Amino acid sequence: MSARTKNSKARLGVEKLENRELMAGNVFATVSNNTLYITGDSMANSVQVASDYHTGEVFVIGADNTLINGRAKTSIGNFRGNIEVKLGGGNDSFQLARVTDRDFRKADINMGSGDFESVNLASARFSGNVTINSLGSQKNHLEVKHGSVAGDLKIETGSGHDWVVLSSTVGGNVTLNTNGGDDQVNIGPGVGGDDNQRLRIGGRLTLNTGDGEDQVNLDRLRVDTLFANLGAGEDSLKATAVSVKRTVSVDGGTGFDRFDIQRSTANVLRGLRSFEGPII
Repeated sequence: MSARTKNSKARLGVEKLENRELMAGNVFATVSNNTLYITGDSMANSVQVASDYHTGEVFVIGADNTLINGRAKTSIGNFRGNIEVKLGGGNDSFQLARVTDRDFRKADINMGSGDFESVNLASARFSGNVTINSLGSQKNHLEVKHGSVAGDLKIETGSGHDWVVLSSTVGGNVTLNTNGGDDQVNIGPGVGGDDNQRLRIGGRLTLNTGDGEDQVNLDRLRVDTLFANLGAGEDSLKATAVSVKRTVSVDGGTGFDRFDIQRSTANVLRGLRSFEGPII
């Protein structure tokens, strides 16, 4: 491999998702035993979970013609428990945004197996583990940003061309499997700041990007252990201001790849394996 690099009293805190064709369906949302269950159908479902700015009340909201329990939205009160999402077939999207000043417990999000899947967890805090399975066959768009996960974070995507962003701190391990396709992975605190503003992952970071022309960008990251397998294809990995406490192992796989290592601990450079191209 080479190295390549309408009502003012209830303003809901939501961000509009990208428009999608054929978004329709009825999603069921219920709370039982401190768990929010969101269950989709075979249609394309678009679901948002957001809180009211003034009261803190949490709503499950349908977008793009999706109904929630036959209505536009459903209140689940001052919810702070577990979240379990199963959206089934169709091109689905799920957004958890602007639910600040509250900690959820754990989350298990299964987007089903449509062509295009989207998950956006923004500014959310979890005291347990978070698992996301988004197996879109053509494209998966996943963002876990500006929040925190106290436990482990595991993300699994399908064989399409995937785009993954992680800028939430994680107390445990992070496992990211993007499988086949030309994937782009960005892990770091986001735009702006300096080297002192670093994203922390308390445990092991494991990246398996599968075959394809993959791009991995690790920016201002502090992690205990780093393992990466980029698979076959012309891949690139850029590490800027990355600090790894223990072991580093980066396998470029077969193909012409690019590694760009800047202002990082020495073990990042020493951990490069199986590459055929230049190191910057």
